[in-house]
Amino acid sequence: MSVNAAAEIDGNPAPAEGKVSRSDDEADRRYVAILDQLLAEAVGERKVHIAADCLAWALARIVIDCGSPVIAGDVMRLLGQHVKWLAQRAAAQREADEARAAGMKPN
Repeated sequence: MSVNAAAEIDGNPAPAEGKVSRSDDEADRRYVAILDQLLAEAVGERKVHIAADCLAWALARIVIDCGSPVIAGDVMRLLGQHVKWLAQRAAAQREADEARAAGMKPN
Protein backbone atom coordinates (compact mmCIF):
# COMPACT_ATOMS: atom_id res chain seq x y z
CA MET A 1 0.00 0.00 0.00
CA SER A 2 1.34 3.42 -0.80
CA VAL A 3 1.74 6.13 1.82
CA ASN A 4 -0.92 8.18 0.04
CA ALA A 5 -3.38 5.28 0.12
CA ALA A 6 -2.75 4.86 3.84
CA ALA A 7 -3.30 8.58 4.40
CA GLU A 8 -6.65 8.36 2.64
CA ILE A 9 -7.77 5.62 5.01
CA ASP A 10 -7.49 7.62 8.20
CA GLY A 11 -7.81 11.13 6.77
CA ASN A 12 -4.41 12.31 8.01
CA PRO A 13 -2.09 13.90 5.51
CA ALA A 14 0.86 11.72 4.58
CA PRO A 15 4.25 13.07 5.65
CA ALA A 16 6.53 14.30 2.90
CA GLU A 17 8.68 11.54 1.48
CA GLY A 18 11.77 11.00 3.60
CA LYS A 19 10.48 13.27 6.38
CA VAL A 20 10.00 11.64 9.78
CA SER A 21 7.25 13.45 11.63
CA ARG A 22 5.92 10.90 14.13
CA SER A 23 7.26 9.34 17.29
CA ASP A 24 7.58 5.56 17.35
CA ASP A 25 4.45 5.34 19.52
CA GLU A 26 2.47 7.55 17.14
CA ALA A 27 3.63 5.53 14.15
CA ASP A 28 2.75 2.27 15.91
CA ARG A 29 -0.77 3.47 16.75
CA ARG A 30 -1.31 4.77 13.20
CA TYR A 31 -0.09 1.61 11.47
CA VAL A 32 -2.07 -0.68 13.79
CA ALA A 33 -5.23 1.40 13.25
CA ILE A 34 -4.80 1.28 9.47
CA LEU A 35 -4.11 -2.45 9.43
CA ASP A 36 -6.99 -3.17 11.85
CA GLN A 37 -9.34 -1.25 9.57
CA LEU A 38 -8.10 -3.12 6.49
CA LEU A 39 -8.40 -6.49 8.24
CA ALA A 40 -11.94 -5.73 9.42
CA GLU A 41 -12.82 -4.77 5.86
CA ALA A 42 -11.27 -7.98 4.51
CA VAL A 43 -13.17 -10.10 7.04
CA GLY A 44 -16.42 -8.28 6.28
CA GLU A 45 -15.96 -8.77 2.55
CA ARG A 46 -14.67 -12.35 2.96
CA LYS A 47 -11.39 -11.34 1.31
CA VAL A 48 -8.99 -12.38 4.08
CA HIS A 49 -7.01 -14.53 1.64
CA ILE A 50 -6.31 -11.42 -0.44
CA ALA A 51 -5.37 -9.38 2.64
CA ALA A 52 -3.01 -12.16 3.77
CA ASP A 53 -1.33 -12.20 0.36
CA CYS A 54 -0.94 -8.41 0.44
CA LEU A 55 0.52 -8.52 3.95
CA ALA A 56 2.96 -11.26 2.92
CA TRP A 57 3.99 -9.09 -0.05
CA ALA A 58 4.50 -6.11 2.27
CA LEU A 59 6.66 -8.23 4.60
CA ALA A 60 8.73 -9.42 1.64
CA ARG A 61 9.25 -5.80 0.61
CA ILE A 62 10.35 -4.91 4.14
CA VAL A 63 12.89 -7.73 4.06
CA ILE A 64 14.29 -6.78 0.64
CA ASP A 65 13.82 -2.99 0.50
CA CYS A 66 14.63 -2.15 4.10
CA GLY A 67 17.32 -4.63 4.96
CA SER A 68 18.40 -7.85 3.41
CA PRO A 69 17.14 -11.41 3.18
CA VAL A 70 19.00 -12.01 6.45
CA ILE A 71 16.33 -10.08 8.38
CA ALA A 72 13.63 -12.50 7.20
CA GLY A 73 14.37 -14.48 10.36
CA ASP A 74 13.67 -11.39 12.48
CA VAL A 75 10.35 -10.89 10.69
CA MET A 76 9.41 -14.54 11.31
CA ARG A 77 10.47 -14.28 14.97
CA LEU A 78 8.23 -11.23 15.45
CA LEU A 79 5.35 -13.00 13.71
CA GLY A 80 5.81 -15.99 16.01
CA GLN A 81 5.85 -13.79 19.10
CA HIS A 82 2.63 -12.06 18.06
CA VAL A 83 0.89 -15.34 17.21
CA LYS A 84 1.94 -16.80 20.59
CA TRP A 85 0.67 -13.73 22.48
CA LEU A 86 -2.68 -13.79 20.64
CA ALA A 87 -3.09 -17.55 21.23
CA GLN A 88 -2.31 -17.17 24.95
CA ARG A 89 -4.77 -14.29 25.25
CA ALA A 90 -7.49 -16.31 23.49
CA ALA A 91 -6.83 -19.32 25.76
CA ALA A 92 -7.02 -17.14 28.87
CA GLN A 93 -10.30 -15.65 27.65
CA ARG A 94 -11.74 -19.13 27.00
CA GLU A 95 -10.71 -20.27 30.49
CA ALA A 96 -12.30 -17.18 32.04
CA ASP A 97 -15.50 -17.72 30.06
CA GLU A 98 -15.66 -21.40 31.08
CA ALA A 99 -15.07 -20.52 34.73
CA ARG A 100 -17.76 -17.83 34.57
CA ALA A 101 -20.18 -20.31 32.96
CA ALA A 102 -19.42 -22.77 35.78
CA GLY A 103 -20.35 -20.11 38.32
CA MET A 104 -16.83 -19.24 39.42
CA LYS A 105 -15.87 -15.67 40.12
CA PRO A 106 -12.58 -14.10 38.98
CA ASN A 107 -9.86 -13.57 41.59
